[in-house]
Amino acid sequence: MSKSPNREVASLTRVPLPVEAARIGATGWQLARTGARVVGNVFSKGSLQHKVIKQIPKTFSDLGPTYVKLGQIIASSPGAFGEPLSREFRSLLDRVPPADKDEVHRLLREELGGEPTDLFETFDDEPFASASIAQVHYAKLHSGEPVVVKIQRPGIRRRVAADLQILKRGAQVAELAKLGQRLSAQDVVADFADNLAEELDFRLEAQSMDAWVAHMHSSPLGENIRVPQVYWDLTSERVLTMERVEGIRIDDAAAILKAGFDGEELVKALL
Repeated sequence: MSKSPNREVASLTRVPLPVEAARIGATGWQLARTGARVVGNVFSKGSLQHKVIKQIPKTFSDLGPTYVKLGQIIASSPGAFGEPLSREFRSLLDRVPPADKDEVHRLLREELGGEPTDLFETFDDEPFASASIAQVHYAKLHSGEPVVVKIQRPGIRRRVAADLQILKRGAQVAELAKLGQRLSAQDVVADFADNLAEELDFRLEAQSMDAWVAHMHSSPLGENIRVPQVYWDLTSERVLTMERVEGIRIDDAAAILKAGFDGEELVKALL
């Protein structure tokens, strides 16, 4: 597989107007459902603003990967969006249903030219992690090495492209108001779109991993930082196969300390 994708490869093709119109209809339907849920709880305890905030994460989840990704940004940025809103969106960080198994197999055939049983000695059809853009499966190479396979959600590029067109139109409307101008809504959406387009080309992520390995070899930190090896013959624009490395979540401070790590030294190395 090519290790040098042009940055233009990461751009998303504009979808035809009928596709965008259909997506606008689906988006409007989900917003209407949200309004109905809010109205249904209008007499319950709490302010109207709180009731609306409680419903938005479900709406984002129902709208699909683009909005789930946006929701994850909100969940990870309490300083920008406020703790109450960010807290509600944290349910989107790790509760995304996996894609259909047959669709995953079809994508592997299209990208790597074979069935999972041909490409790997073992391949777990049930992903151990499922997020907005991709899901990750345990597998083992025919040579015996344990690996993880990151697979892009089938059909996501077309869906994301349509959603981004809608968001760009929405940002233009938002900037008709002073609040939208102050937030630079169009710039925010443009930046989100650029980052999302690059994230949809897994070869760019693989290149970054290889670059980190090269830099670490010449650094004193190289002994303390491990970057998984990329298996390029099983990597493409929509599939990333990498060495399986066991670890502890960086936000699980208790487990890190229990494992015997020096917290201060670890933070220095990470920085």
